[in-house]
Amino acid sequence: MKISTIAAIGFGLGLLTSSAFGSTINVVATSTGCFFTVGNTCTPIAAPTVGGLTFTGASISGNTTFTSSLGLFQISDLPYDYSGISFDLLVEFTSPVDAADADYTAVLAGKINDQGNGVLKITFDAPTSVSTNFSGGSLTVALNDASYTLNSALIDSVASEGPGNPNVADLNSASISATITSSGTPTNPTPEPGTLVLLGTGASLVALSRLKTFRRKA
Repeated sequence: MKISTIAAIGFGLGLLTSSAFGSTINVVATSTGCFFTVGNTCTPIAAPTVGGLTFTGASISGNTTFTSSLGLFQISDLPYDYSGISFDLLVEFTSPVDAADADYTAVLAGKINDQGNGVLKITFDAPTSVSTNFSGGSLTVALNDASYTLNSALIDSVASEGPGNPNVADLNSASISATITSSGTPTNPTPEPGTLVLLGTGASLVALSRLKTFRRKA
């Protein structure tokens, strides 16, 4: 079989692979957050803190539909009045890339409910499912739980009781979990690994074929 024929087959297989797996959407995002009081605004950052409450953002990645952590709340036993404090969670997507190479975001809003005795309940406002569009499709971020409870009052007592007791981290932290769903066809989709290999093989064979022809002429 001629090298040029093999190259053509390689390119053909690459195109078939791209077509067969074109429905897979690679999603990449980061989450940040910020605390604020009523009547004010805030700018999301990677690890905002208010009183003894801290939120740590996350790096997010997956394909088409998947479950991921959007970040982690942690509380210390530092005394603080959390009444009237709200929270914004920002998810900023960098893949799939739309036609204008623009980032797109989803924002989930919540409130900090100070229930006394060291107990905080973080409740996200409805809707807890937010969608954002990109060229050729959309992304939806749906929280798996609308509220999260932290209890700083138990930290000291559990820690003082020694080994064999619940981990303190289980009492003073809460991970935000969400299901991310993508649909449509990006205008600039990320090629599948198999497609890249086949296209690379085809390109290499074309180069070899041209080199062989050049040597014959010489």
